Amino acid sequence: MRQVSEDAPEAARLPVLLLGLGARVLLAAAAWGIRWLVAPATLPIREIKVSGQFRQLRPDAIRTLVQEAIDGGFFAVDVAAIRQRLLREPWVKQAAIQRIWPTGLQVTIVEQDALARWGDEALLNGEGVVFRPLRLEVVNLPRVRLAGPSGAEGEVLAMYRTLSRLLVESGVTIAELSLSERGSWTAATGEGTSIVLGRTAVERRAQRLLAALRGDLAADWPNVAAIDLRYANGFAVRRRTNIQ
Repeated sequence: MRQVSEDAPEAARLPVLLLGLGARVLLAAAAWGIRWLVAPATLPIREIKVSGQFRQLRPDAIRTLVQEAIDGGFFAVDVAAIRQRLLREPWVKQAAIQRIWPTGLQVTIVEQDALARWGDEALLNGEGVVFRPLRLEVVNLPRVRLAGPSGAEGEVLAMYRTLSRLLVESGVTIAELSLSERGSWTAATGEGTSIVLGRTAVERRAQRLLAALRGDLAADWPNVAAIDLRYANGFAVRRRTNIQ
């Protein structure tokens, strides 16, 4: 007859106990490892590289902003928060942050492209987005000035480009363009000549001006102070009064 040992049940439970103990040790080690990785003192950021083409911004100023926004080491640093901090700077159009092993960050900046002034206190970029530098008076501003109701920035920019393209062959440059609250367009040239375009058929009226500048108006254009294109079959001209 086969004899069964009384110690068999205890022996069978031993591997299970060891397996459970090993799992607890592994979980504890994993938890400790995670806490170590996310601790601010683990692999602190020691190098910040800044790249981009800068006209208004300074790399050292960008580096300082990033340093002030760092809230953890290599694994714990919140790169999304740093990016949002950089995007609050008016001259920063785009920002990208990448980790560089083991203790570095690569910061890539795209600076705003100021195409025109927008009103008296803001600038407009090439996508028709308004931004407001804190010290507008000290930057190298574009000469073109655009203005219009809030929300009409893209429309005004598109009209500026259309008029500039139409009139370029005549040598007339648009220095100012504004859209009134009632939808009326007014422009001014680099020489200070006012051009009243009205609310409708603006492009066709600009083409009428171009046709006149190809003809008899060309010789007299330097003497024109203002031209009103709102007439159905022509235009009205006001000449400068200080002609010698």
